Amino acid sequence: MSDAPSTSEAPASRIQRILAVGLGIVWGTLPGVVGIMLLVQLQPVSESLRGRGPEGIALFTLMAALCSGVGILPTFSQAILGGWVFGFAWGAPAALAGFAGGALVGRAISLTVAGSAIQQMIDAKPKSRVIRNALVNADQRKTLLYVTLLRLPPNSPFAFMNLALTGSGVRAVPYVIGTVLGLAPRTLVAAWFAAAAAATGAEDLVQFAKSQGPIALLTGLALLALALGVLGVASKAALRRAGLAA
Repeated sequence: MSDAPSTSEAPASRIQRILAVGLGIVWGTLPGVVGIMLLVQLQPVSESLRGRGPEGIALFTLMAALCSGVGILPTFSQAILGGWVFGFAWGAPAALAGFAGGALVGRAISLTVAGSAIQQMIDAKPKSRVIRNALVNADQRKTLLYVTLLRLPPNSPFAFMNLALTGSGVRAVPYVIGTVLGLAPRTLVAAWFAAAAAATGAEDLVQFAKSQGPIALLTGLALLALALGVLGVASKAALRRAGLAA
């Protein structure tokens, strides 16, 4: 796994800068839209994977790697799909394995499309350069911690963060390991929720919502939002203490 380009490389071309910005916009918006579509079509997608045994799990893992890495689907909706189809015990690990692969796919795309453009745009602003230096030039254990914290908030966009971390020059090992560690809590929560919902016998999330009644459903969603919110607040507080967030 190669490292990101260094500042000693030639300045990025205007086309690279445009492509980097365009990729950031697409990866910051597209996954959320397509993710909603996946949840709406949960039943037919589930049927295409269910009953395949190990082959189905491998297919889901590959799909998670490609769809998250290319920036088509968000990790949260794919974790829900994994838990819904394969249960918590298999769905959560398969999703995390897919996201590790997706991080590498996203890294390769970022390096190919943007090159050193992101790093040079960051270094052009003194405050951003200080943050990048703290992230990249720290001891690798600290870099691992920072990547984990950046990945931890539920609203941290996976594909866009791939671009930002790769463009900042984060090394491959802390990048991948920190990605898995940071995504683990929300992935486990999403897969557990989906597995519990599927265990009721509902065909999709709409049927599950109707079967639970408004009070039970709102209570469950409130607890889920609370758990994810705590993760986000804790990670942002830690990043502020490290000087990586306002």
